[in-house]
Amino acid sequence: MISHSRWAHYGIVITTTSGSRLWVTITSVLAPGARIDDADVPVPGEPLTAVPVPALYQDGKITPRAAEAYLAATLTNSAHPEIRRAYGYTDNAPTRHPGVGIEFHSGAKVYLPFAHTARAGQNRGRERYRLQNDF
Repeated sequence: MISHSRWAHYGIVITTTSGSRLWVTITSVLAPGARIDDADVPVPGEPLTAVPVPALYQDGKITPRAAEAYLAATLTNSAHPEIRRAYGYTDNAPTRHPGVGIEFHSGAKVYLPFAHTARAGQNRGRERYRLQNDF
């Protein structure tokens, strides 16, 4: 973990049922006025209204855009009372680096840019953020 008074940086690998993988970078931003050493105090709000979950696979493969939409819908449908909004980066405008964002009622944010992709049996690419068109 790399930490700073305003943000922290992590990562995870998501493996799908097809065996394809998605490496996701996780960067969190504290709520305005909060400090990294403050106690975590949940700020609940009205849970989000459920949305349809789009198909993740198209012809047996996943595109970065499909992964964005699927993950954003899944987070929205979690009905977690602290989540104010979950969205795919390309929901608002085309982006060079696909991913998912989460905004919390506290004002804190989490950014989940997609760093690598791999089809079943492949290793991830060497260049971060250079994603396959489908995986």
